[in-house]
Amino acid sequence: GGPANGSVVVISDTGATATWNETWEYVQPINITEVTPSSGQYGTHVTIKGLGLRAGSNKVSLVRLVGEEASIISESDSEIVVAAGLGPEKSASGNIFLQAETGAEETSSSPGWDYIDRGYITSVIPDQGR
Repeated sequence: GGPANGSVVVISDTGATATWNETWEYVQPINITEVTPSSGQYGTHVTIKGLGLRAGSNKVSLVRLVGEEASIISESDSEIVVAAGLGPEKSASGNIFLQAETGAEETSSSPGWDYIDRGYITSVIPDQGR
């Protein structure tokens, strides 16, 4: 279902109750719909699109690509742009993990993300010049 408001009712072990009307809101779960590019390495800017990415909160507080924390560049309820973290030395595939400041979390394997092998500079020719 979609978003809905509701009451909070607390019942003690003695049977006493306390009710707060319309004080709790159920929001739609985070739904990741698109990730571009689908692969990259350290520093790659990755755009994550979807619905309810903030899960009813004011911001996304954490993004992980294949278990590695990514730096959040910008974020909204429908789009997050991150820079990929260092990641593994060799290629690896895995989940995208989002956490909103409320603590709501979502892990998506489809779409997921792929780290490609790290690039290395092995020589520079010429090794001097202007």
